[in-house]
Amino acid sequence: MYFRHVEVLTPGTAYFLFSIAKHPGIAAGEIAFSKPQRNWTGMTLDTTVSVSPHYFTASDRIVTGITLLIDFQTRKQA
Repeated sequence: MYFRHVEVLTPGTAYFLFSIAKHPGIAAGEIAFSKPQRNWTGMTLDTTVSVSPHYFTASDRIVTGITLLIDFQTRKQA
């Protein structure tokens, strides 16, 4: 699978790095964010963001390993 990296600049002038991959359900030139990603960045479904490519260099400090705590998100029963 081929991954590219992009910088996403939100209206609050915060920027985030994402790794992206092609998906047959997403048109060329579009990016889809999951609900947890939108919550983390403060985006809503109608937020306009600026996206530009990001290229890592040998001198960049990046996270190469991470430990995640995973929980299940459930909807409240009516």
